[in-house]
Amino acid sequence: MSQPKPILDAIRTMLDGAGITYRLVHHAETRTSEESAAARGEDLRVGGKAILAKFGVPVPQGEVAFTADEAADAAKRLGGGTVVVKAQIHAGGRGKAGGVKLVRSADEAEKVAQNLLGRALVTPQTGPEGRVVKKLYVTQGADIDREMYLAVAMDRSARAPAIGARMGLALA
Repeated sequence: MSQPKPILDAIRTMLDGAGITYRLVHHAETRTSEESAAARGEDLRVGGKAILAKFGVPVPQGEVAFTADEAADAAKRLGGGTVVVKAQIHAGGRGKAGGVKLVRSADEAEKVAQNLLGRALVTPQTGPEGRVVKKLYVTQGADIDREMYLAVAMDRSARAPAIGARMGLALA
């Protein structure tokens, strides 16, 4: 299992310092956490960034948008330059399906948002019917050197958080 060791070490230190019992798992064991969150109407990506930021982990700033105008306004508040407009559906593979777009201006963010909102985005996890994009996440652009994924789910049988991590896949 390929794991981003520095991130895991930081999380272990944080959990150990708080006296929290946990177990590390392979990421495939936590795959259904996103599906159950979707049923509860939660957004794991945005919520996860907020939790990481609360504990001092640097994360790009971002805002949720429900309309193209809101996406343009968010892009302006985030500096007006390069931002990423992301379809917020509970499915992996959004980038390869056209649901994650790098844009260079607020006007371009508005146009991308108009094209994404209300559209069914089809990924390998949605089935052929796709999932309709009802909201977007507009986030600061970043020069990505490598991508890492982290999942924390509650293991009810162990009564402890289960943590899984892996290196990201190429988006191109």
